[in-house]
Amino acid sequence: MKKLLFYLTVFSAFIGSQTVMAQTPIMFDIEQGPNSSYPYEIKQIGDKLVFIYDDANGDERIAYINGAGQIVKPTYQFPTNFTMNDMSSSSSVSGDLYDYNGTAYWIQEFYNSVEDNWYYFVCKLDGNTIATVTDMYTYPYDLAVYNNKLMIAGDDATAGGELLSYDGTTLAVEYDIEPGIGSAYPWDFRLANGNLYFLYTDAIGDTYFGEYNGSTLTNALVTASPNYAYDFNNIDVLGDTMYFTINVGGFGVQLGKWSNNTLNIQSLPSMVYSIYDLVSNNN
Repeated sequence: MKKLLFYLTVFSAFIGSQTVMAQTPIMFDIEQGPNSSYPYEIKQIGDKLVFIYDDANGDERIAYINGAGQIVKPTYQFPTNFTMNDMSSSSSVSGDLYDYNGTAYWIQEFYNSVEDNWYYFVCKLDGNTIATVTDMYTYPYDLAVYNNKLMIAGDDATAGGELLSYDGTTLAVEYDIEPGIGSAYPWDFRLANGNLYFLYTDAIGDTYFGEYNGSTLTNALVTASPNYAYDFNNIDVLGDTMYFTINVGGFGVQLGKWSNNTLNIQSLPSMVYSIYDLVSNNN
């Protein structure tokens, strides 16, 4: 049985409560009785301690602890083309919680039992309710907070799968990487050196590495089709040079270097399956 357990002094540090009860454990029984809630992704966002948990049906939900030390389970507001009668109880939270201007955002997927299909929405915690930012056709799959906007990888009705953004009010196409109806489907958002980095594909399936500075996109070819770059991780910045690992289909894990708008990929031995971290040394 997993419960949310920590000291009130820790909670006070997060939330700013004036109540201090040193060394007094406070357990929050999120799902009453023997049911387990498995809370995780616990983050201070604004004046709330927000987290993801499993409800009694095993579905992932959002809850938060307010400044009074109370657990609040917000109600969901579904898009106009969805009703509770159309939805099964199944839902899950995809990825992480993001803090954009003191409000929690995330991607949540819901199962539509009528259509027997999953739909993905960008959701936000709006007071004591959960509202959706995108519609059922956006299919968001990656988020990042950059340039005072929430960057979204998703589908636009006109531009296709591109880099979208949300400024707290309006959802728009931030950058049309593949102009027209073509889709770039950017993924693996990473922040470094004041820029947004990601991978994307062009119209013929080649994989590119992209650097977006808020107005322009600089790119470099990673690998030509049919080879495919799956992801890049473990970013470490040394001066003006960014190092990272990149997983290229057919070649495995490689060491990438981005400097002066130039991408270099160093082949590693074939027995290297993963690299957990990169650490720079100035000596």
